[in-house]
Amino acid sequence: IQLGFNHRKWNVKEEHFEIIGGVLLETLQDSLQDQFTPKVEQAWLKFFNIVSIYMKFGLTQLTNS
Repeated sequence: IQLGFNHRKWNVKEEHFEIIGGVLLETLQDSLQDQFTPKVEQAWLKFFNIVSIYMKFGLTQLTNS
C-alpha cells in the first residue's frame, strides 16, 4: 500500500498498471524465451495483479484520508 502511495510523486494513475503489466510480460518473454511457459506467464500475472491491487489502494485510499 505504501508503495502505491509513494508512486503518487511520479503521477502514476490506475490506468498505467495495464500498460506496465503488458510491458513486464513482454520483457519476461524476451528474456526467458523458451522458459516463458504458459505456467510461468500465469504465475507472473497473478503476482502482478496482487501487487497492483495493493498499489492502487495506496494510490487512491491514502490520498483521500
